[in-house]
Amino acid sequence: MLLTPRQEDVLIVHSSDLHVDDGYTARAWGGDGNAPLAAVLEAAQAIKADIVLLTGDIFEHNRLNATILERTRDVLAAARLPVVMLPGNHDPLMRGSVWDRGALGHWNRKVQVGDGDVPARYSGSPDYAKTVNVIRLTSSDKVGISHVPVDCHSHGII
Repeated sequence: MLLTPRQEDVLIVHSSDLHVDDGYTARAWGGDGNAPLAAVLEAAQAIKADIVLLTGDIFEHNRLNATILERTRDVLAAARLPVVMLPGNHDPLMRGSVWDRGALGHWNRKVQVGDGDVPARYSGSPDYAKTVNVIRLTSSDKVGISHVPVDCHSHGII
């Protein structure tokens, strides 16, 4: 498969371990268990990211109620960004999971990003790391990684 050469850089924001819930995360983020997701998406919007990559443990567990999952869908839709979300050990993809019940596993947005190796860095929970990873794939096939702060204060995290 031949790839079309890029004329512009591709900017990717990466985070993981958001642990969206209605318990611990909600209490830690001022009552909103989706606030870590919102904070990551706000950081991505602020730097005009091309895509957001959320890898593992987006949800605390697979028993979340419909209200939390509806709010998750609303937060994702409001961001108006392509988002790729991968399940983790807290939220495995299985029958009856949040991915299944929340209709979160069927976005099917095609995105093609380069063909080179991309170095990885662990971002961790935004409330712990207070940053997201920013990966820039340049039109000259270089890869740059930096960190951008996540605004935890406006979401109740100090």
